[in-house]
Amino acid sequence: MRESLQSVGKALAVVELLADRGEMSLQEISGELLMPRTSAHRVLAKLREHAYVAQNLDNARYRLGPALWELAMRAPQTTRVYELAMPSLQRLARRLNRLTVLAVYDEGDVLAIARAVLHGEDCVAQPVAARSPAYCSAVGKVALAFQPTVEIERVLQADLVSYTTATIADPDRLRTELEGIRRRGYATNCGEHQDEVCGVGAPVVDGSGRLVAAVGVSCHCDDYSEGFVESALPPLLEAARAISVAFGFRGAGRERAALA
Repeated sequence: MRESLQSVGKALAVVELLADRGEMSLQEISGELLMPRTSAHRVLAKLREHAYVAQNLDNARYRLGPALWELAMRAPQTTRVYELAMPSLQRLARRLNRLTVLAVYDEGDVLAIARAVLHGEDCVAQPVAARSPAYCSAVGKVALAFQPTVEIERVLQADLVSYTTATIADPDRLRTELEGIRRRGYATNCGEHQDEVCGVGAPVVDGSGRLVAAVGVSCHCDDYSEGFVESALPPLLEAARAISVAFGFRGAGRERAALA
């Protein structure tokens, strides 16, 4: 039993390493995890057998395989969010001619699970799995703002890394920022995680008012301005509300207050 648990731990360590680093060689994986090459090779072989890891035949390097995404999409909540949100996400991308994203909150992080982008006249919907800290992106901040107070305080009390000069890494400033987001019903980001990436995010809620996801639209920071926010906000809130209605939201009154 103990040996089985150790094997599971090694497999998870390999998967998490590849998720963080991308393609890696057997030697790199072995060295990074301080795992004997024979053990690393045995774990990788088993993961390849079940398509959790794939191998680049040109250079023999390893990367995550398709089975992991398939497994994630079989999770009922993730699949339902993706399926119900995609039409609105695509319409939003067409209206604004911008990249749009759908994300879910996960213990201090925000996980982007889908995006829609225009290629010529076509709007392409793409499943993704990109994780980032919640406190420094538009979709992340709006998702964090509508968490229970105890969860918000847990995040605020952790080490907040300054990724750029615009990152809000001071707990008091961030607390004030989140309070403002709850009042407004949307969040903005001006280069807080990556210097060149800006955007606006809005919450998606279900029939009980519980946050389900966040939807956002992004632009290059050269294009970011008050005018961008003003033009993006109405269709963004409309898309967030449409997805919320699909999850049973039936609120009335002012749009932003209802979604908040």
